[in-house]
Amino acid sequence: MDWWRKAKFGMLIHWGLFSIPAGVWKGKKILRSGGEWIMYRAQISVSEYEALAQEFNPVKFNAEEWVRIAKNAGMKYIIIPAKHCDGFCMFETKLTNYNIVDRTPFASPSYFVPACNSPH
Repeated sequence: MDWWRKAKFGMLIHWGLFSIPAGVWKGKKILRSGGEWIMYRAQISVSEYEALAQEFNPVKFNAEEWVRIAKNAGMKYIIIPAKHCDGFCMFETKLTNYNIVDRTPFASPSYFVPACNSPH
């Protein structure tokens, strides 16, 4: 905690399957969805929501660019939630196949590690 308090400034990157509908489900804006709560607020079935994983393929994502922007702004850390309230894991795990490696075309469990470790 001491290191974190001294670092003061960082970036939280909150993305996952809920990023795909982006607050809109079947053409309807879901009020107060908060993005990650869209499954609950729009009453999306588990099977429908889980199917979003097949679409999670951020082809324009560039970890090096995001890390460079954070470092240039003076940020000292980046936080990426590893598991969301929808149960989807942004890492590979043997506990469930409901994860970024087993269910998505993106399939990259360490997409930020090399970029964060480079000296930019």
